[in-house]
Amino acid sequence: MLTLYGVGIIVGAGIYVLIGEVVGAAGFSAPLSFLIAGILVAPTGYSYAELVARFPEAAGQAAYVRHAFNSIT
Repeated sequence: MLTLYGVGIIVGAGIYVLIGEVVGAAGFSAPLSFLIAGILVAPTGYSYAELVARFPEAAGQAAYVRHAFNSIT
């Protein structure tokens, strides 16, 4: 479930809203453009996977920032 939540945050709603415009502009190259974009964002997904494994808290990004800057609050 957490993985799907992360994918939803990374992908966002734009892929669903703009797919028609992308296919109209790129034509048959549209799947290739999505593949390239997926490869480019894969390190971000991997980074979040590492953070989730290292800091298994329900706070998400707030927990990562707190641990990064050693916040006492």
